[in-house]
Amino acid sequence: MQESRRIDGFVSRVRRQEHHSAPPAEAPIWAVIALGALLVVGLGFVVASGHPALYGFVAAMVAAAVVERTLDARTPSWGEGHLIADADSDGVTFSSYRGTVALGVAFFAALLVAAVCFIVVLMAPGLDLPLWFGAFGLVLVGGGVYAVRLIARSVRRADLRLDRTGVTAVRSIGASATVPWGSLVTAFSAGRAIVLTTTESTELWPMDHLRADPMAVAAIIDRCAALETHDRESIVAVIEEMLTTPSGR
Repeated sequence: MQESRRIDGFVSRVRRQEHHSAPPAEAPIWAVIALGALLVVGLGFVVASGHPALYGFVAAMVAAAVVERTLDARTPSWGEGHLIADADSDGVTFSSYRGTVALGVAFFAALLVAAVCFIVVLMAPGLDLPLWFGAFGLVLVGGGVYAVRLIARSVRRADLRLDRTGVTAVRSIGASATVPWGSLVTAFSAGRAIVLTTTESTELWPMDHLRADPMAVAAIIDRCAALETHDRESIVAVIEEMLTTPSGR
C-alpha cells in the first residue's frame, strides 16, 4: 500500500504560458492610500474626542481589516505557480483553505458593529463631527457589499481531486461534480477559475480558495487528460515533471 505524501513546489513559468488569462482585478493604489489616510485622520479625531462609541467604531474597523487580510491571504496570488497537493493510494487532491466561511461572517459582523457605533456617534448630542467623517458611511456600505461577496465565494469553496475516475470538485457543502477522463478535451484557467472543456459541454469551476495556483492545476489536468492511464503513479509523474525547485517557504 502506497503511503500518502505532500507535494509542494513551483511550476516552471515557461511551461505555464500554454493558456493565457488575465489576472483578477485589484483595488487601485489610490483607493488604498485614500482609505489609509482616512483611517489615520479618523484615529486622530477619535483620540481627541474621547467618545466611547468612536473608540468602538475604530476598534471594529481595525478588527474588520485584520479579518479581511487574513481571508485575503487564503486566496493564492495569481501567477505564482505554487502547488500544494496530497497524493494518497488512489489519486491526488488539491485542497482548499478551511475556515473561509467563518472568516467571511466574522468580517461582516465586525462591519456591522462598526455600523452600529457609527450611527450612535452620528446621533450623539454635543459631538461636533467634521464633514469628512461622513465618508466612513460610504466605506461601511462598500465593505458590507464586499463582505457578502466574500461569503458567497467562500461557500463555493472546493477541493479538486484527480484519480482513475476523472476530475472531481468537492464543495464545502458536500456536493460534488465529476468530469470523466474519457470526456475531457482540455483544461485551462480563467482568473481564479478552472475551465474544463468536454465532448459535450464546458464546465467552469471557481477555485477562489484553492491552496494552489489554479493556472498550474489546470495545466496539470490538461496534461493528465492526454494520458492513457490515470492511476496515482501517472498523475504524480506529471506533477513532478512540471515542478522546478522545491518551495522552501
